[in-house]
Amino acid sequence: MTEHGIRIPIFLNQGKALLDEHEPAVAWAISYVFDRAQGAVLDVGANIGQTLLKIIRIDRERPYYGFDVSPACVAYVRRIIAENSLENHVVLPFGLGAEEGILPILSKDPFDDMATVVEGFRSDALPAHRDLGLIKNGDAVISELGCDEISLVKIDVEGGEADVLEGMSGTLRRTRPYVICEVLPSVHLQDESIVRMRKERAARIMNLMSTLNFRIFRIHPDCRLEPVSSFELPGFHLSLCNYMFIPKEKVEPAA
Repeated sequence: MTEHGIRIPIFLNQGKALLDEHEPAVAWAISYVFDRAQGAVLDVGANIGQTLLKIIRIDRERPYYGFDVSPACVAYVRRIIAENSLENHVVLPFGLGAEEGILPILSKDPFDDMATVVEGFRSDALPAHRDLGLIKNGDAVISELGCDEISLVKIDVEGGEADVLEGMSGTLRRTRPYVICEVLPSVHLQDESIVRMRKERAARIMNLMSTLNFRIFRIHPDCRLEPVSSFELPGFHLSLCNYMFIPKEKVEPAA
C-alpha cells in the first residue's frame, strides 16, 4: 500500500494499522527536534516502524538507527526500508540497555507493541508468546556505529527506559541529543509490587536526567510541552505518557 508517497508493505500480516495516524503529538515533537538539531536518530524499541514512518514523512534523508529485540519486528522494519529505498536507515536485531545479556521477551505475539523484557512490569496474565532477545550496552553500540552527531533518541521499551538511558549516559553527556521517551504511570495499578517497580524505575530516569542536566517536559496531545518534576499522573491517560528530555542549554524560554 502507498500512503503519502510512502510504501507500507503488507507483510507477515502487518501493515494495515500503520495507515492510521499514530500519536500525532509525537510526530509534532519529532518535527520540533528536527527544526532545531542535526544528526542521526536512534529509535530504541522500533516495533513495526511507527516512529520510522513519522521520521521519513518529515525528513527522508536523516540517518536512522532502529533497535528491537523482536526478530519479527526487525524483519518487518527492514521490509519498510527496502520498499522505500531508504539509504540512510538501518534496524538492528537487539535492544539497548546498561548490561549485556539475553532476556526473555514477554509478549502476546511477535509484533506486540507492549512486549517487554522487564519481568513483573505488567499485571497481565502470562503472555501467549515467549522468545529470547539480545540486549547490548548502548554506549558501546553507539561508539561502534560511529554516531558522533545525534539529534534525537526515541525510546519506547515498555518499562526498560531507565536501563536504556543508563546504558547510553556517556552518549547523552557527549552528544546532547533531544530524547523522546514513554514513561508509563502506576496510579491505575492495584499490584503494589508493580507500583513500586514503576516508581523506582521512574525515579531512576528522573535522577539520571537531572544529573546529566536535562529538563523534562510532558508532550501534550495538543502539541505543547509542559515542564514537569514528576512522571506521576492523577489518573491513567495514555496520551500523557510521552516526554521530551531537553539538554538544559537547549531549553527555549517558551518551552
